[in-house]
Amino acid sequence: MVWQKIKLGEVLKQYNDRIDVDYFKEYKQITVSNTGEIKLRGIKKGSQIGTKKQTIARKGMFIYSRLGVHEGSFGVIPENLDGAIVTGDMPIFEINKNKLLPDFLLYSLNLPHFHEQFADLTRGLAQSRIREKFILDLDLELPSLKEQEIIVSKLNKIKIEKKNFRSEIDKQLNYIFSLRKHILQEAVQGRLVKQDSKDEPALELLKKIKAEKEELIREGKIRKEKPLKPISEDEIPYGLPRGWEWVRLGEILENCEYGTSEKCSDFGDVPVFSMGNIQEGKIKPINLKCLSKSSEDLPKLYLKNKDLLFNRTNSYELVGKTGIFIGKDDKFSFASYLIRLRVFNKVLPEYVNYYLLSKIFRETQIEPEIIQQCGQANFNGTKLKSTVFPLPPLSEQKRIVEKVDKLMAYCDELEKQVKENQGNSEKLMGAVLKESFY
Repeated sequence: MVWQKIKLGEVLKQYNDRIDVDYFKEYKQITVSNTGEIKLRGIKKGSQIGTKKQTIARKGMFIYSRLGVHEGSFGVIPENLDGAIVTGDMPIFEINKNKLLPDFLLYSLNLPHFHEQFADLTRGLAQSRIREKFILDLDLELPSLKEQEIIVSKLNKIKIEKKNFRSEIDKQLNYIFSLRKHILQEAVQGRLVKQDSKDEPALELLKKIKAEKEELIREGKIRKEKPLKPISEDEIPYGLPRGWEWVRLGEILENCEYGTSEKCSDFGDVPVFSMGNIQEGKIKPINLKCLSKSSEDLPKLYLKNKDLLFNRTNSYELVGKTGIFIGKDDKFSFASYLIRLRVFNKVLPEYVNYYLLSKIFRETQIEPEIIQQCGQANFNGTKLKSTVFPLPPLSEQKRIVEKVDKLMAYCDELEKQVKENQGNSEKLMGAVLKESFY
Protein backbone atom coordinates (compact mmCIF):
# COMPACT_ATOMS: atom_id res chain seq x y z
CA MET A 1 0.00 0.00 0.00
CA VAL A 2 1.17 3.53 -0.80
CA TRP A 3 0.06 5.95 1.89
CA GLN A 4 0.57 9.69 1.93
CA LYS A 5 0.73 11.98 4.93
CA ILE A 6 -1.64 14.93 4.70
CA LYS A 7 -3.13 17.55 7.01
CA LEU A 8 -6.76 17.07 8.03
CA GLY A 9 -7.36 20.55 6.62
CA GLU A 10 -6.74 19.13 3.15
CA VAL A 11 -9.81 16.87 3.35
CA LEU A 12 -12.04 18.76 5.79
CA LYS A 13 -13.66 22.13 5.12
CA GLN A 14 -15.51 23.96 7.85
CA TYR A 15 -19.23 24.33 7.16
CA ASN A 16 -20.97 27.52 8.26
CA ASP A 17 -24.53 27.41 6.97
CA ARG A 18 -26.08 29.60 9.64
CA ILE A 19 -29.67 30.67 10.12
CA ASP A 20 -31.57 33.19 12.18
CA VAL A 21 -33.68 31.25 14.64
CA ASP A 22 -37.43 31.76 14.21
CA TYR A 23 -38.99 32.67 17.57
CA PHE A 24 -42.06 30.44 16.99
CA LYS A 25 -40.47 27.48 15.17
CA GLU A 26 -39.26 24.22 16.76
CA TYR A 27 -35.71 22.96 16.17
CA LYS A 28 -33.88 19.69 16.77
CA GLN A 29 -30.67 20.04 18.75
CA ILE A 30 -27.66 17.69 18.59
CA THR A 31 -25.35 16.28 21.23
CA VAL A 32 -22.17 14.22 20.74
CA SER A 33 -21.31 11.61 23.39
CA ASN A 34 -17.78 10.50 24.29
CA THR A 35 -18.52 7.18 22.57
CA GLY A 36 -18.94 9.00 19.27
CA GLU A 37 -22.72 8.64 19.27
CA ILE A 38 -24.51 11.61 17.72
CA LYS A 39 -28.05 11.84 19.01
CA LEU A 40 -30.98 14.16 19.54
CA ARG A 41 -30.42 16.42 22.53
CA GLY A 42 -33.96 17.70 22.45
CA ILE A 43 -36.48 19.81 20.56
CA LYS A 44 -36.80 23.47 21.49
CA LYS A 45 -38.73 26.46 20.29
CA GLY A 46 -36.77 29.38 18.92
CA SER A 47 -37.86 31.42 21.94
CA GLN A 48 -36.01 28.94 24.20
CA ILE A 49 -32.73 29.11 22.27
CA GLY A 50 -30.37 31.73 23.63
CA THR A 51 -28.31 32.50 20.51
CA LYS A 52 -30.11 33.82 17.45
CA LYS A 53 -27.54 32.57 14.89
CA GLN A 54 -27.28 28.78 14.71
CA THR A 55 -25.38 26.39 12.43
CA ILE A 56 -27.36 23.78 10.48
CA ALA A 57 -26.14 20.17 10.59
CA ARG A 58 -26.08 18.15 7.37
CA LYS A 59 -25.98 14.36 7.09
CA GLY A 60 -22.61 12.81 6.33
CA MET A 61 -20.63 15.74 7.71
CA PHE A 62 -17.99 15.48 10.42
CA ILE A 63 -18.73 17.09 13.79
CA TYR A 64 -16.78 17.31 17.03
CA SER A 65 -17.17 18.86 20.46
CA ARG A 66 -14.52 21.43 21.34
CA LEU A 67 -14.88 20.44 24.98
CA GLY A 68 -14.97 16.65 24.53
CA VAL A 69 -13.01 15.67 21.41
CA HIS A 70 -10.10 14.47 23.58
CA GLU A 71 -12.55 12.01 25.20
CA GLY A 72 -13.95 10.73 21.89
CA SER A 73 -16.76 13.23 21.26
CA PHE A 74 -16.73 13.27 17.46
CA GLY A 75 -18.62 11.55 14.67
CA VAL A 76 -20.50 11.79 11.38
CA ILE A 77 -23.99 13.32 11.38
CA PRO A 78 -26.67 10.65 10.68
CA GLU A 79 -29.53 11.10 8.23
CA ASN A 80 -32.19 11.45 10.94
CA LEU A 81 -30.48 14.58 12.28
CA ASP A 82 -30.09 16.33 8.94
CA GLY A 83 -31.27 19.92 9.38
CA ALA A 84 -30.80 20.01 13.15
CA ILE A 85 -28.99 22.95 14.73
CA VAL A 86 -25.77 22.94 16.77
CA THR A 87 -24.02 25.37 19.09
CA GLY A 88 -20.77 27.11 18.25
CA ASP A 89 -18.86 24.66 20.46
CA MET A 90 -19.54 21.87 17.96
CA PRO A 91 -17.89 22.77 14.63
CA ILE A 92 -19.08 20.98 11.46
CA PHE A 93 -16.96 20.05 8.44
CA GLU A 94 -17.64 18.88 4.91
CA ILE A 95 -15.60 15.78 4.03
CA ASN A 96 -13.89 15.62 0.65
CA LYS A 97 -15.29 12.19 -0.26
CA ASN A 98 -13.16 12.04 -3.40
CA LYS A 99 -10.18 11.58 -1.08
CA LEU A 100 -11.55 10.39 2.26
CA LEU A 101 -14.28 7.97 3.37
CA PRO A 102 -16.14 9.17 6.51
CA ASP A 103 -15.80 5.75 8.18
CA PHE A 104 -12.06 5.71 7.47
CA LEU A 105 -11.78 9.12 9.15
CA LEU A 106 -13.58 7.87 12.27
CA TYR A 107 -11.50 4.71 12.51
CA SER A 108 -8.35 6.83 12.09
CA LEU A 109 -9.31 9.35 14.79
CA ASN A 110 -9.99 6.51 17.21
CA LEU A 111 -6.41 5.28 16.98
CA PRO A 112 -4.44 5.76 20.24
CA HIS A 113 -1.97 8.29 18.83
CA PHE A 114 -4.82 10.64 17.83
CA HIS A 115 -6.31 10.43 21.33
CA GLU A 116 -2.86 11.27 22.71
CA GLN A 117 -2.62 14.29 20.39
CA PHE A 118 -6.08 15.49 21.40
CA ALA A 119 -5.08 15.18 25.05
CA ASP A 120 -1.85 17.13 24.38
CA LEU A 121 -3.87 19.93 22.80
CA THR A 122 -5.97 20.36 25.95
CA ARG A 123 -3.00 20.84 28.27
CA GLY A 124 -2.75 24.39 29.52
CA LEU A 125 -6.23 25.31 28.30
CA ALA A 126 -8.56 26.60 31.02
CA GLN A 127 -11.64 24.76 29.73
CA SER A 128 -10.01 22.21 27.39
CA ARG A 129 -11.61 23.75 24.27
CA ILE A 130 -9.85 22.62 21.10
CA ARG A 131 -10.16 25.12 18.25
CA GLU A 132 -10.70 24.11 14.62
CA LYS A 133 -7.24 25.25 13.51
CA PHE A 134 -5.59 22.68 15.80
CA ILE A 135 -7.75 19.87 14.46
CA LEU A 136 -7.17 20.82 10.84
CA ASP A 137 -3.41 20.91 11.42
CA LEU A 138 -3.24 17.27 12.54
CA ASP A 139 -1.49 14.75 10.27
CA LEU A 140 -3.42 11.88 8.70
CA GLU A 141 -1.96 8.82 6.97
CA LEU A 142 -4.14 8.33 3.88
CA PRO A 143 -4.21 5.43 1.37
CA SER A 144 -6.19 5.40 -1.87
CA LEU A 145 -9.99 5.31 -1.80
CA LYS A 146 -9.92 1.68 -2.95
CA GLU A 147 -7.63 0.73 -0.09
CA GLN A 148 -9.78 2.73 2.34
CA GLU A 149 -12.82 0.73 1.21
CA ILE A 150 -10.99 -2.57 1.84
CA ILE A 151 -9.86 -1.46 5.32
CA VAL A 152 -13.29 -0.08 6.28
CA SER A 153 -15.02 -3.24 5.05
CA LYS A 154 -12.70 -5.40 7.12
CA LEU A 155 -13.09 -3.26 10.24
CA ASN A 156 -16.88 -3.08 9.87
CA LYS A 157 -17.04 -6.88 9.82
CA ILE A 158 -14.89 -7.05 12.94
CA LYS A 159 -17.08 -4.39 14.55
CA ILE A 160 -20.19 -6.48 13.92
CA GLU A 161 -18.47 -9.61 15.24
CA LYS A 162 -17.32 -7.66 18.28
CA LYS A 163 -20.87 -6.41 18.88
CA ASN A 164 -22.19 -9.96 18.67
CA PHE A 165 -19.40 -11.13 20.95
CA ARG A 166 -20.26 -8.42 23.48
CA SER A 167 -23.89 -9.47 23.32
CA GLU A 168 -22.85 -13.02 24.12
CA ILE A 169 -20.59 -11.76 26.94
CA ASP A 170 -23.52 -9.80 28.40
CA LYS A 171 -25.70 -12.92 28.23
CA GLN A 172 -23.06 -14.92 30.11
CA LEU A 173 -22.64 -12.21 32.77
CA ASN A 174 -26.42 -12.00 33.21
CA TYR A 175 -26.56 -15.78 33.54
CA ILE A 176 -23.90 -15.67 36.29
CA PHE A 177 -25.84 -12.89 38.03
CA SER A 178 -29.02 -15.01 37.91
CA LEU A 179 -27.08 -18.05 39.08
CA ARG A 180 -25.91 -16.18 42.19
CA LYS A 181 -29.50 -15.19 42.97
CA HIS A 182 -30.68 -18.78 42.47
CA ILE A 183 -27.98 -20.11 44.83
CA LEU A 184 -29.10 -17.73 47.58
CA GLN A 185 -32.74 -18.59 46.96
CA GLU A 186 -32.06 -22.29 47.34
CA ALA A 187 -29.91 -21.68 50.42
CA VAL A 188 -32.45 -19.67 52.45
CA GLN A 189 -35.29 -22.02 51.55
CA GLY A 190 -33.38 -25.03 52.86
CA ARG A 191 -32.86 -26.69 49.49
CA LEU A 192 -29.11 -26.24 49.01
CA VAL A 193 -27.78 -28.74 51.55
CA LYS A 194 -29.24 -31.86 53.13
CA GLN A 195 -30.95 -31.67 56.49
CA ASP A 196 -29.56 -33.83 59.29
CA SER A 197 -32.00 -35.18 61.87
CA LYS A 198 -29.16 -35.14 64.43
CA ASP A 199 -28.90 -31.33 64.23
CA GLU A 200 -30.17 -29.44 67.26
CA PRO A 201 -33.45 -27.76 66.13
CA ALA A 202 -33.59 -24.01 65.69
CA LEU A 203 -36.18 -23.87 68.50
CA GLU A 204 -33.46 -24.95 70.97
CA LEU A 205 -31.11 -22.44 69.39
CA LEU A 206 -33.65 -19.71 70.04
CA LYS A 207 -33.78 -20.63 73.73
CA LYS A 208 -29.99 -20.23 73.95
CA ILE A 209 -30.14 -16.88 72.17
CA LYS A 210 -32.78 -15.65 74.60
CA ALA A 211 -30.65 -16.80 77.55
CA GLU A 212 -27.62 -14.99 76.08
CA LYS A 213 -29.70 -11.84 75.58
CA GLU A 214 -30.95 -11.92 79.19
CA GLU A 215 -27.39 -12.33 80.46
CA LEU A 216 -26.18 -9.32 78.42
CA ILE A 217 -29.10 -7.24 79.72
CA ARG A 218 -28.24 -8.16 83.33
CA GLU A 219 -24.62 -7.20 82.71
CA GLY A 220 -25.74 -3.85 81.26
CA LYS A 221 -24.10 -4.55 77.90
CA ILE A 222 -27.36 -4.19 75.95
CA ARG A 223 -30.65 -2.55 76.88
CA LYS A 224 -33.95 -4.32 77.26
CA GLU A 225 -36.33 -3.63 74.38
CA LYS A 226 -40.05 -3.94 73.82
CA PRO A 227 -40.95 -7.49 72.69
CA LEU A 228 -41.54 -7.94 68.99
CA LYS A 229 -44.98 -9.01 67.74
CA PRO A 230 -45.57 -12.74 67.16
CA ILE A 231 -45.40 -13.77 63.51
CA SER A 232 -48.81 -14.31 61.91
CA GLU A 233 -49.55 -16.91 59.24
CA ASP A 234 -50.03 -14.16 56.65
CA GLU A 235 -46.44 -12.98 57.14
CA ILE A 236 -44.81 -16.32 56.35
CA PRO A 237 -43.55 -16.15 52.73
CA TYR A 238 -42.78 -19.87 52.27
CA GLY A 239 -42.60 -23.19 54.08
CA LEU A 240 -39.46 -24.23 55.97
CA PRO A 241 -37.77 -27.62 56.41
CA ARG A 242 -38.21 -29.51 59.66
CA GLY A 243 -35.98 -28.08 62.38
CA TRP A 244 -36.10 -24.51 61.05
CA GLU A 245 -38.07 -21.63 62.63
CA TRP A 246 -39.46 -18.32 61.42
CA VAL A 247 -38.33 -15.51 63.78
CA ARG A 248 -38.23 -11.74 63.73
CA LEU A 249 -34.81 -10.53 62.62
CA GLY A 250 -34.62 -8.44 65.79
CA GLU A 251 -34.77 -11.63 67.90
CA ILE A 252 -31.31 -12.70 66.71
CA LEU A 253 -29.70 -9.23 66.86
CA GLU A 254 -27.50 -8.12 69.71
CA ASN A 255 -27.25 -4.68 68.15
CA CYS A 256 -29.19 -2.67 65.55
CA GLU A 257 -27.88 0.88 65.39
CA TYR A 258 -27.65 3.87 63.04
CA GLY A 259 -24.23 5.27 62.11
CA THR A 260 -22.64 8.62 62.90
CA SER A 261 -24.16 11.83 61.60
CA GLU A 262 -21.02 13.81 62.37
CA LYS A 263 -19.38 15.49 59.38
CA CYS A 264 -16.38 13.54 58.13
CA SER A 265 -13.34 14.86 56.28
CA ASP A 266 -10.25 13.72 54.39
CA PHE A 267 -8.31 13.98 57.64
CA GLY A 268 -8.92 12.02 60.80
CA ASP A 269 -8.10 8.86 62.71
CA VAL A 270 -11.09 6.61 62.03
CA PRO A 271 -12.20 5.70 58.46
CA VAL A 272 -16.00 5.80 58.03
CA PHE A 273 -17.89 3.52 55.65
CA SER A 274 -20.74 4.99 53.61
CA MET A 275 -23.34 3.73 51.11
CA GLY A 276 -20.85 3.33 48.26
CA ASN A 277 -18.66 0.97 50.27
CA ILE A 278 -21.33 -1.76 50.27
CA GLN A 279 -20.62 -3.77 47.13
CA GLU A 280 -21.66 -7.30 46.21
CA GLY A 281 -22.37 -8.31 49.81
CA LYS A 282 -19.04 -7.02 51.12
CA ILE A 283 -17.72 -3.82 52.68
CA LYS A 284 -14.94 -2.43 50.50
CA PRO A 285 -12.55 0.16 52.05
CA ILE A 286 -12.34 2.64 49.14
CA ASN A 287 -12.67 6.45 49.02
CA LEU A 288 -13.18 6.73 52.76
CA LYS A 289 -13.76 9.90 54.76
CA CYS A 290 -12.58 10.00 58.37
CA LEU A 291 -13.74 10.83 61.86
CA SER A 292 -11.70 12.00 64.83
CA LYS A 293 -11.02 9.50 67.63
CA SER A 294 -12.39 12.11 70.02
CA SER A 295 -15.85 11.89 68.42
CA GLU A 296 -18.72 11.50 70.91
CA ASP A 297 -19.99 8.58 68.76
CA LEU A 298 -16.91 6.53 69.60
CA PRO A 299 -16.22 3.91 70.85
CA LYS A 300 -19.95 3.10 70.62
CA LEU A 301 -20.00 3.11 66.79
CA TYR A 302 -16.83 1.16 66.14
CA LEU A 303 -17.34 -1.86 63.90
CA LYS A 304 -16.37 -5.36 64.95
CA ASN A 305 -15.37 -8.22 62.68
CA LYS A 306 -18.42 -9.71 60.89
CA ASP A 307 -20.78 -6.86 61.71
CA LEU A 308 -23.32 -6.31 58.94
CA LEU A 309 -24.14 -2.94 57.39
CA PHE A 310 -27.59 -2.30 55.89
CA ASN A 311 -28.23 0.69 53.62
CA ARG A 312 -31.43 2.28 54.97
CA THR A 313 -31.55 5.32 52.61
CA ASN A 314 -30.74 5.35 48.90
CA SER A 315 -32.51 5.05 45.54
CA TYR A 316 -35.39 2.54 45.40
CA GLU A 317 -33.16 -0.03 43.67
CA LEU A 318 -30.28 0.32 46.13
CA VAL A 319 -31.96 0.79 49.48
CA GLY A 320 -31.51 -2.44 51.43
CA LYS A 321 -28.00 -3.15 50.13
CA THR A 322 -26.19 -5.22 52.73
CA GLY A 323 -22.61 -6.25 53.27
CA ILE A 324 -20.47 -8.00 55.85
CA PHE A 325 -17.45 -6.28 57.38
CA ILE A 326 -14.32 -8.41 57.54
CA GLY A 327 -11.54 -6.67 59.44
CA LYS A 328 -10.04 -5.71 62.78
CA ASP A 329 -12.26 -4.65 65.65
CA ASP A 330 -12.49 -0.97 66.66
CA LYS A 331 -10.71 0.46 63.60
CA PHE A 332 -13.64 1.59 61.41
CA SER A 333 -17.00 3.33 61.88
CA PHE A 334 -20.01 3.89 59.62
CA ALA A 335 -22.24 6.74 58.42
CA SER A 336 -25.80 7.60 59.43
CA TYR A 337 -27.47 6.22 56.27
CA LEU A 338 -26.31 2.77 57.33
CA ILE A 339 -27.57 0.46 60.06
CA ARG A 340 -25.19 -1.86 61.89
CA LEU A 341 -26.48 -5.35 62.61
CA ARG A 342 -24.57 -7.47 65.11
CA VAL A 343 -25.95 -10.97 65.60
CA PHE A 344 -25.74 -13.19 68.67
CA ASN A 345 -23.02 -15.85 68.82
CA LYS A 346 -25.45 -18.68 68.09
CA VAL A 347 -26.15 -17.33 64.58
CA LEU A 348 -23.66 -17.07 61.72
CA PRO A 349 -23.47 -13.50 60.37
CA GLU A 350 -22.48 -14.91 56.96
CA TYR A 351 -25.80 -16.76 56.76
CA VAL A 352 -27.72 -13.64 57.82
CA ASN A 353 -25.90 -11.65 55.16
CA TYR A 354 -26.82 -14.18 52.48
CA TYR A 355 -30.48 -14.03 53.47
CA LEU A 356 -30.52 -10.22 53.40
CA LEU A 357 -28.97 -10.37 49.93
CA SER A 358 -31.53 -12.84 48.62
CA LYS A 359 -34.20 -11.92 46.10
CA ILE A 360 -36.93 -13.42 48.26
CA PHE A 361 -36.01 -11.22 51.24
CA ARG A 362 -36.09 -8.10 49.11
CA GLU A 363 -39.37 -8.95 47.39
CA THR A 364 -41.27 -10.10 50.49
CA GLN A 365 -39.76 -7.98 53.29
CA ILE A 366 -38.16 -4.83 51.88
CA GLU A 367 -40.08 -3.66 48.81
CA PRO A 368 -43.59 -3.78 50.36
CA GLU A 369 -42.44 -1.46 53.18
CA ILE A 370 -40.16 1.01 51.39
CA ILE A 371 -41.14 4.66 51.83
CA GLN A 372 -40.18 7.11 49.06
CA GLN A 373 -39.74 10.81 49.79
CA CYS A 374 -38.01 13.57 47.81
CA GLY A 375 -36.42 11.12 45.37
CA GLN A 376 -35.03 8.89 48.14
CA ALA A 377 -36.24 5.53 49.41
CA ASN A 378 -36.11 4.68 53.11
CA PHE A 379 -36.38 1.56 55.25
CA ASN A 380 -35.82 2.21 58.94
CA GLY A 381 -34.37 0.09 61.71
CA THR A 382 -37.72 -0.61 63.37
CA LYS A 383 -39.04 -2.18 60.16
CA LEU A 384 -35.81 -4.08 59.68
CA LYS A 385 -36.03 -5.70 63.11
CA SER A 386 -39.63 -6.69 62.36
CA THR A 387 -38.82 -8.53 59.11
CA VAL A 388 -39.20 -12.29 59.26
CA PHE A 389 -36.10 -14.48 59.15
CA PRO A 390 -35.72 -18.23 58.42
CA LEU A 391 -33.52 -19.64 61.19
CA PRO A 392 -31.91 -23.05 60.52
CA PRO A 393 -30.10 -25.19 63.10
CA LEU A 394 -26.58 -23.89 63.75
CA SER A 395 -24.92 -26.93 62.17
CA GLU A 396 -26.98 -26.46 59.02
CA GLN A 397 -26.12 -22.76 58.93
CA LYS A 398 -22.46 -23.80 58.79
CA ARG A 399 -23.11 -26.26 55.95
CA ILE A 400 -25.11 -23.65 54.03
CA VAL A 401 -22.42 -20.97 54.38
CA GLU A 402 -19.71 -23.42 53.35
CA LYS A 403 -21.67 -24.51 50.26
CA VAL A 404 -22.66 -20.98 49.24
CA ASP A 405 -19.07 -19.76 49.65
CA LYS A 406 -17.87 -22.59 47.42
CA LEU A 407 -20.48 -21.95 44.72
CA MET A 408 -19.92 -18.19 44.81
CA ALA A 409 -16.19 -18.80 44.33
CA TYR A 410 -17.06 -20.80 41.18
CA CYS A 411 -19.21 -17.89 40.00
CA ASP A 412 -16.35 -15.47 40.67
CA GLU A 413 -14.01 -17.60 38.56
CA LEU A 414 -16.58 -17.87 35.76
CA GLU A 415 -17.08 -14.11 35.77
CA LYS A 416 -13.33 -13.53 35.72
CA GLN A 417 -12.92 -15.77 32.68
CA VAL A 418 -15.79 -14.10 30.83
CA LYS A 419 -14.34 -10.64 31.48
CA GLU A 420 -10.88 -11.79 30.43
CA ASN A 421 -12.37 -13.00 27.14
CA GLN A 422 -13.92 -9.57 26.72
CA GLY A 423 -10.55 -7.97 27.41
CA ASN A 424 -8.90 -10.22 24.85
CA SER A 425 -11.51 -9.13 22.30
CA GLU A 426 -10.67 -5.47 22.96
CA LYS A 427 -6.94 -6.20 22.51
CA LEU A 428 -7.64 -8.07 19.27
CA MET A 429 -9.63 -5.12 17.90
CA GLY A 430 -6.75 -2.78 18.75
CA ALA A 431 -4.23 -5.08 17.07
CA VAL A 432 -6.34 -5.31 13.89
CA LEU A 433 -6.71 -1.52 13.80
CA LYS A 434 -2.96 -1.09 14.15
CA GLU A 435 -2.23 -3.75 11.54
CA SER A 436 -4.72 -2.23 9.11
CA PHE A 437 -3.36 1.29 9.36
CA TYR A 438 0.37 0.74 9.43
